[in-house]
Amino acid sequence: MVRISDGRMSGTAYGTVVLHTSPEAAAGGPLAVVQNGDMIELDVPARQAAIGHQRRGAGRRGWQPLAAAPSRTLTSGLPEAVRRPCAAGAMWAPTWISWSASAALLFPKTTTEPTMRILITGGAGFLGSRLAREILRRGQLAGQSVKELVITDLFAAPADLLADARVKSHAGPLLEQGDLLAIGFDGVFHLASAVSGECELDFDLGLRSNLDSTRLLLDSLRRSGKVSRMVFASSIAVFGPYADQPMTPVVSDTTLPSPQTSYGTHKLMLEYLMADHTRKGFIDGRSARLMTVTVRPGKPNGAASSFFSGIIREPLAGADSICPVDASVAHPVSSPATTIASLIALFETSQASLGNRLALNLPGLNVTVQQMLDALEKVAGKAVRQRVHFERDERVAGIVNNWARAATSERALALGLRADTSFESIIEQYIADCRSQPGYPAHALQGL
Repeated sequence: MVRISDGRMSGTAYGTVVLHTSPEAAAGGPLAVVQNGDMIELDVPARQAAIGHQRRGAGRRGWQPLAAAPSRTLTSGLPEAVRRPCAAGAMWAPTWISWSASAALLFPKTTTEPTMRILITGGAGFLGSRLAREILRRGQLAGQSVKELVITDLFAAPADLLADARVKSHAGPLLEQGDLLAIGFDGVFHLASAVSGECELDFDLGLRSNLDSTRLLLDSLRRSGKVSRMVFASSIAVFGPYADQPMTPVVSDTTLPSPQTSYGTHKLMLEYLMADHTRKGFIDGRSARLMTVTVRPGKPNGAASSFFSGIIREPLAGADSICPVDASVAHPVSSPATTIASLIALFETSQASLGNRLALNLPGLNVTVQQMLDALEKVAGKAVRQRVHFERDERVAGIVNNWARAATSERALALGLRADTSFESIIEQYIADCRSQPGYPAHALQGL
């Protein structure tokens, strides 16, 4: 890109820049008659620049000089009490008016409230739509008003979001939305992803949906020229056992990642890509390692962790549920509301507060399957609890066996993020959401 101006310019640390061209546009110089589509000819050795049509003798194309500006003295526009003594030759006395006050009168400023354009990938899904609702409810992020919220997903955003004038929804694969992604965003929440079970069953799908799509997103953001603040939804699945030793009992922010699934591998690779783009100044990135989110509404999805919601959701709806792992299986979990609050808090955290390590564990509640079922019985009763049956699935059990059994989140806690207090409170939150939140099926609580 070449930038040409007859004045001064800031931001000249990159690219080719030609400044102080003469004659100036106000005096009828070449810049006065530039139109869209003109070819600019720049001759650096000769220190000349010209519009292509000038080479062909087209002259200055009807240029008219600017009308003479009205005369203006130092005291023009000042209050009478100030203008009279100045006109009489009095000294500029601070008892009359300060320099800053006179400057404000001579050169009034117009101020506008900073606004933001936000992108949520995967924004029509359960977690993404809930994040969108919370952002719209707040109306601002990091102290700036949200003027536009762009949602991308394989399908259109829910009707309640589309009813908000600030929302724009784009349906289709992320890999087909490069032009949209390049328009420039102030903030990005990147949630779109193929889930764990899908990635294990279809290797190419995982590569396209996770690696290729995120690479396109990052390339497009870089091409826009706008440094977006970006939260990437990573996962606790980046941790796993080493080849020569079992999984560590508790993973922390300092535990060395060693994923044992395609999904976890994708997440870790993208954490590194996020960090490198941030290092180069292309984005202001941070990676949030999500705990398993439960309780999710609707039908089971392709994630190996789907049963962590199913063994609560289905019994509450009056249906039986199969648990594919042993009751002793332990895992860190988080409620939807706590996860959303953590994502927003991480977005609003400055890069200086994060330091050089941009990936961190979000707060989670460490529980076993047995403790989850005990909480279900305590909240909903024994009859509801008895709708859960154990039937081991070796594929799912094998995947889960390579996941963290517990996690800590010291860095997130230091930033003010908080975990759920108990699994009973998570179940109670789900019941309350079924009665108040959009997108929850009418039969969700028929089993109570």
